[in-house]
Amino acid sequence: MKTAFYFFFIVYFFTGILYPVAGQQTRVALVKEQLKSSNGVLYQENDFTYNRFGQDSVLVSRYFDGYGETTMQVKQDYYFHDRLLDSVWYYDYNFADSAYAYSSKSVYFYNAGSLLDSIIFFDYDTTSQSWFPSLKYFYAYDSDGNVITDALYYFSNADWHPWDRFLYDYDNLNRVTVLLYQYYDTGSQNFVDFQRIMYSYPALDTVNEMVQFYHDDVWENDSRKINVFTAFHKYSVRIVQKWDSSTGTYENRVKFDYIYGNQHELQRKTRSSWTGSDWNQPGIEKELYHTTSIDSTQLIVSQYFDNEWEENKYYYFSHQLDSLRTGYGTHTYYYTLLPVLNSPAISTETWHLYPNPAHDKLYVDGETEKARILVLFDHTGKMVWKTPVTPIINLPKLRKGSYWYLLESRDGHRQSGRLLIK
Repeated sequence: MKTAFYFFFIVYFFTGILYPVAGQQTRVALVKEQLKSSNGVLYQENDFTYNRFGQDSVLVSRYFDGYGETTMQVKQDYYFHDRLLDSVWYYDYNFADSAYAYSSKSVYFYNAGSLLDSIIFFDYDTTSQSWFPSLKYFYAYDSDGNVITDALYYFSNADWHPWDRFLYDYDNLNRVTVLLYQYYDTGSQNFVDFQRIMYSYPALDTVNEMVQFYHDDVWENDSRKINVFTAFHKYSVRIVQKWDSSTGTYENRVKFDYIYGNQHELQRKTRSSWTGSDWNQPGIEKELYHTTSIDSTQLIVSQYFDNEWEENKYYYFSHQLDSLRTGYGTHTYYYTLLPVLNSPAISTETWHLYPNPAHDKLYVDGETEKARILVLFDHTGKMVWKTPVTPIINLPKLRKGSYWYLLESRDGHRQSGRLLIK
């Protein structure tokens, strides 16, 4: 069950919805990464290429022995149709033939609203030179386009059989309230509750996550996360708590504090542990981010020992090179400047939109005379409304839920974010 559970999250992040907006941008793109052991021997290398929209196009991975010889080489090809991922093909390199051979593939299907309907995974049989289905993810949505079911099936004996599934509940603002994980019991031929995450929203900037496990016909508390966000939807504070059954309360375990700069870039992240009465000071680990130029950033990770901060990791990345050194070896990244079509430019101006959630009016703080237009997109990326920017904007009658906004200045800079309509 754990394999299927983690695999779901890989698919979930990989198939996130793209929100198309006008413009062109040059961005930093990873083109190569190398992993070396502590004695400097290369053991893995990955090469990345992209299409003109900045989406993954080809990934080639090579694995080496201790003497620089390639022991295995694999490739992934990504194909898109109308900006939507169509399929991913996986190949193994045959050194004897100096050619790639089919390994497996995943094919993506969408409904009439361009929402992901299912993903089917196929394995290639070299004997019959045919494709055979192996796994399938199936998605169902409510009338607002929210995922309500995400089910995994496996193929056996010429038929699909259920393996596990995730079920979602939402509130009237289309925010997730319950994420339920169930596995399929072949004996009873029913789905069985296993884990659920309960989400609550005590404040506009706060989201709580309560994890429970189903045991002996009872839901038992396990842990809780308290997430506080900034006005720009970035973490401000995160607290992890563990349920203590003897006291019947949640006990603090770990806290993360985040500090940002004037352009909302992360400058510092500090991890603290609970001492029993307070959070230990100054913390147990911190990450310091220092932007040296528009395309260059330094990250220093330190741990607190014997009343002082000790730097144990150093991370530097720019358009050319990126290297992370630890006691286990070196992970080096190489970057290039990638022109990307249909992507927003990075905004150097800041506007604040409120209230959020909004109903009939939206107020814009900032230099509104420099702003040109406000555009709203729904969950599918479809533009639903646009208007010139003024300090007070009268909103049309829109369906309740979550929207993405794009605010563009007169010189082409853009700011984006999420707007809730109640």
